[in-house]
Amino acid sequence: MTSIDRGTFSYCSGLMSITIPNGLTTINDNVFANCTALTNITIPNSVNTIDSYAFVACASLRNLTLPSTVTNLGSGMYQNYQDPQKSLTLLSVTPPTVSSPDPFNCPIDNLIIYVPA
Repeated sequence: MTSIDRGTFSYCSGLMSITIPNGLTTINDNVFANCTALTNITIPNSVNTIDSYAFVACASLRNLTLPSTVTNLGSGMYQNYQDPQKSLTLLSVTPPTVSSPDPFNCPIDNLIIYVPA
C-alpha cells in the first residue's frame, strides 16, 4: 500500500491518534477531514505528498510535523478557520511545492510555521 484512499477516515469522530505505516507515499484528499478528536498523527519519512484538505476541520490537531521527505502540499491541507492557533513544523530544508498560494487556508495569525535553522 502506497497511499490512503480519498476520504478513508473522514468524519471518524472517535479517531484520536494514528501512526501512518512506513512505505506510504501519499495522503490523499480529505483522508482525515473532520476527524474532530484527532490530536496526534505520526507521518513517516516515506510520505512525499499530502493532498488537498487532508486534515481539514481536525479541530483537536493543534500541532503537525511534516517529515523532510514531504515535497508536495495540496490546498487547504490544514484548514480550519474556527480553530485557535495551530503550529506546523516543516523538517525539510527545501520548502515543499504547494498547489495553491495558501495551502493552509487560514488567517496568518492562527498558524505558526517552524522550519529548520
